[in-house]
Amino acid sequence: MARPATPPDAEGGTDHELQFLRVVLDNISDIVSACDASGKLILFNQAGRAVYGAPDATLDSGEWTRQYRIVDPATGGPFPTERLPLVRALARPDELHMVKYVAVTATGERVSLVGHSRAIRGPGGDVIGAVNVARDVTASERAAMLTRESEARYRMARDAALDAFMVLDAVRDADGALVDLVYRDVNERGAHMLGKTPADLIGVRFTELFPGMRESIHFQTYVRVLETGVMEEHEFLSPFLAKETWIHRKILRLDDGVIINARDITEARRLRDQQADMQRIEAAEIQFRTLAETIPQIVWTSQPDGHLDYYNQRWFDYTGMTLEETMGWGWAPVIHPDDLTTCIERWTRSFTTDVPYEVEYRFRRASDGAYRWHLGRALPVRDAAGNIIKWFGTCTDIHEQKEARTELELRVVARTSELMAAKEVAERAREDAEAANRAKSDFLSRMSHELRTPLNAIIGFAGVLQRNKRGVLDETSLTHIERIRANGRHLLGLINNVLDLAKVEAGHVELTWSLVSVDALAQDVCATCSDSAHEAGVQLKLLPHALPATPSSLLRADETKLRQVLLNLVGNAIKFTPRGGEITVALQADPVSGYPLQLDVTDSGIGIPLAAQERVFEAFEQADSSTTSRYGGTGLGLSISRALCETMGFRLTLVSAAHMGSTFSVMFDRRAPVRDPRPPLQVPRSQGAHEPSSYGHDLLTELGRPS
Repeated sequence: MARPATPPDAEGGTDHELQFLRVVLDNISDIVSACDASGKLILFNQAGRAVYGAPDATLDSGEWTRQYRIVDPATGGPFPTERLPLVRALARPDELHMVKYVAVTATGERVSLVGHSRAIRGPGGDVIGAVNVARDVTASERAAMLTRESEARYRMARDAALDAFMVLDAVRDADGALVDLVYRDVNERGAHMLGKTPADLIGVRFTELFPGMRESIHFQTYVRVLETGVMEEHEFLSPFLAKETWIHRKILRLDDGVIINARDITEARRLRDQQADMQRIEAAEIQFRTLAETIPQIVWTSQPDGHLDYYNQRWFDYTGMTLEETMGWGWAPVIHPDDLTTCIERWTRSFTTDVPYEVEYRFRRASDGAYRWHLGRALPVRDAAGNIIKWFGTCTDIHEQKEARTELELRVVARTSELMAAKEVAERAREDAEAANRAKSDFLSRMSHELRTPLNAIIGFAGVLQRNKRGVLDETSLTHIERIRANGRHLLGLINNVLDLAKVEAGHVELTWSLVSVDALAQDVCATCSDSAHEAGVQLKLLPHALPATPSSLLRADETKLRQVLLNLVGNAIKFTPRGGEITVALQADPVSGYPLQLDVTDSGIGIPLAAQERVFEAFEQADSSTTSRYGGTGLGLSISRALCETMGFRLTLVSAAHMGSTFSVMFDRRAPVRDPRPPLQVPRSQGAHEPSSYGHDLLTELGRPS
């Protein structure tokens, strides 16, 4: 196809475009060169002319190397013509060629270049020339060379270092949070310290090498240095190594990682500790000798084999001997002949078996030749390894104490004989008292049995007469019969109380264990006593307590004995509460399990003075004699109730004050503290409210026990 003719104005446009292209090429920092299809140079841009000078179109390609000072970087000689970028592009026009070469400028400066060349084809596809774009890589090569040299020096310094050297990079999650550290570089000494080779460590994560150490103080230290950039330095006993090794470590931040420089200081610490030990020993030696010369005892030291090598001045003053005479075993002549064998045996046993030395012996005093008792003691002094390096001993004059002790021992023997005789007398008295008590219990048991039989008959026959079936008895006779029956019941109650007391004192109370609903038992007792409370003009209330119906809300106890205790407490409260007063029965239980904790009987009665509160629990005791005459009773009820509670493993406690009412509590948990559960009460000051009172009379005394 024929090329279309170019209009005159188009020709002017082409010149302008060529001029514009030359300006663009001259402003490119890379070297641009071009040749025609015959290999004649036709173009250098400004960067090319700065290195090569102006292009010479008369030269063929074989002269380029010499003319433009092109050097082979591999050999340092002239660059082969066939490998020149433009020559290669013309020879193989369908390829992009990259060639590395060196150009020497007119001033002698060597410029390293990397050229990329390609053939240029005309509109018809024929090769019309070639172009080469070369970049100056002198600076980057120099930087790379410096980097290689620096890395080489770094590796040499790293591998020649006497310390362990490690570089760890941070491992972060997608949010940038630190999750681990990975070993990037380790020198031989660092790998050896960890029992590995560098190849074993590079690329391995810290937690993979040391499982479970992520929360350790060491990992947290690395994290802290990463976050703050502040170097940290420590000495520590390494947890990473199999044997005990002390490490001196420095940690610095490097980019997003840390550099660790570590040194094994185990031997240095051992030497330092030894020096410190020697300094302490020397200081202790000075202190010891100063102390030894100021105390009144004889002080001495010995080598581990038992040879004495030091005495304080008091030894020489007391014995009159010289240092030369007493060194080693020269002290023997000072010991009393009767004590010498024992002394030598004890001392030999101590320094051969490492047991402390202690012996009493007599020393001869040089001033008058008298032998005085001394107490000899010695303890070993050990080094850090536990080896004995010295024995430290003292001899203390105990002559007066020895004589006083001998006299005291004689007195003790005499006094012991007296006490043994007194003990025999007391033992006989105790046996007599126990026999009398058994006799009393037997008597009470027999007498109570003998009394109850006719009393039951009297009560029974009185009941028959009281029914008056034939109507022959008038009202006066029936009243007398009722009095006979009531007094019989009263007397029978007294006899039963005496029998209960005898059983308690003799330890013959038999318990029948069962699981008891304390809530139900309290309701039953309150129902039983409601008539008596009504007759006495007092209000009896049971505070509601809904316990869960589970086995955990039941109490293991003897239900009959617990009922007897509760009847006694409620009956006493009715008796000693003035008309118009109030009595509450309240059960306290665990809020979760419902297990009963305590049962409180609280009244607004006349109260009990503090001085009389323990006495009311004693048998046949009341607060004072006026209480017995006013309210009656034998004073057995509370004594029996407390004994029954203790037999079942409970406690019976009292919180009261004169004129302020009383609270008797059965504590099912013996560990619970005693407290007053009562709210403040307004106590009626009538019917003897100001008079002293007593509890000590049980309900059975008042109501009687059924025949």
